[in-house]
Amino acid sequence: ILDSIERIIAVLQKEIERIDRAIEKLVKERQPLRDQDTIYQSVCGIGAITSWTILAYLGDISRFKRNQLVALVGVAPFNKDTGKKIGKRTIQGGRAKVRRCLFMAARTAAAHNPVIRAYVQRLCQRGKPYKCALVAAMRKLLIHIHSLSKNQTECLA
Repeated sequence: ILDSIERIIAVLQKEIERIDRAIEKLVKERQPLRDQDTIYQSVCGIGAITSWTILAYLGDISRFKRNQLVALVGVAPFNKDTGKKIGKRTIQGGRAKVRRCLFMAARTAAAHNPVIRAYVQRLCQRGKPYKCALVAAMRKLLIHIHSLSKNQTECLA
């Protein structure tokens, strides 16, 4: 049974590699996609998979206003207040696949991007839980690549 499972895993890994090559070829062939991909990947923490996911599920993000974009992805905090009770702020809805990729990108950025690392540490020092700080970093990353996309510039740092 173990041999069978290992063969299936090998076949699936080859298929994933084939799909990745096809996506990479598609992005390289089309100038607008290539330009956006270059801009997105210039940000420390955003890799090929995250960039391709954003391109696939959102297209050109410069056409959105930034508040529309963060709401579309589902990283805009919404309050759960009622009457005099002040509830927690939560995120919900939006494009779940983009949100998952942004979460992993935020984890990478929190480790390697000095701006995001300082931002996450500052939030944690204020008493925010680490995952809450990562969600804020997701929003910050998204707004950052949105700004770069609007200005058609690559990240310098």
